[in-house]
Amino acid sequence: KVRVLAPFVTDTSELRRMRECVFEERLALKKAQVPHGDKLAIGVAVETPAAVLGIADLAREADFVVVGLDALVQYLLAGLTLGAIYALVALGFAIIYNASHVINFAQGEFVMIGGMATASFIDTGLPLPLSVVLAVGLAACVGLALEKLAVEPARGASVVTLIIITIGVSLFLRGTAQFVWDKRIHSLPSFSGDVPIALFGATLLPQSRTSFTSSPMTL
Repeated sequence: KVRVLAPFVTDTSELRRMRECVFEERLALKKAQVPHGDKLAIGVAVETPAAVLGIADLAREADFVVVGLDALVQYLLAGLTLGAIYALVALGFAIIYNASHVINFAQGEFVMIGGMATASFIDTGLPLPLSVVLAVGLAACVGLALEKLAVEPARGASVVTLIIITIGVSLFLRGTAQFVWDKRIHSLPSFSGDVPIALFGATLLPQSRTSFTSSPMTL
C-alpha cells in the first residue's frame, strides 16, 4: 500500500484538492493502460498553527496524520518573535495617542529610521550600544520635528486632517529614507550572540529570545 504525505497543509480544502489530483492521475493512468495500484493512503503533516487548529477536521478526512513537531515549533517561535516586535510598535501608537490624541500613521517609518540609523552608525565604526543610543536620539529628534512642524500647528483641526498629515509625513520619511539609505537591505550584528538554541528540533536565535522576553516587560 502506497502512502502519500502532504506537507504544510492548513485546511481540509487543500486535502480535498490533493485527492482530486490523485483521482485525475488515476484516470489518466487507466486510460493509458498503465498498471498501477489501487490502494493509496493520503495523509497530512501537521506543521503549522493553522493545521493544529483544524486538526480534528483533517484527521476525519485524511487516512493518517503526522505531526511535524520541529516545523511547528519553528513557526511558533517565529510568530512569538515577530509578535513581540509588532507589540512594541503598537505600544508606540498607544503612547503617542495618549500624549497627543493623534493617530500616528508614520509610526512604522520611525521604527525604520531607528534601524537604518543604527546600521549607518555601525558602518562608521561606532560600537553597537552607542549606535543604538544615537539612533534613538535621532528618531526622537525626527518625532519632535513632526510634532512642532506638522501636528502642533494643526492642533485644532479635525481628526481626519491630522490623520492625513501623519500619512503625508509617512510618505515623506519613506522617500527621504530611500534617498539617504538607498533601497538595499542593511543588516545589524547580533547583540546577544550568534549561536542558535535548539528546541524540539527547531532553532531560536538568542536575539529572538531577547525580543519576545523584553516585550512583555516593556508593556
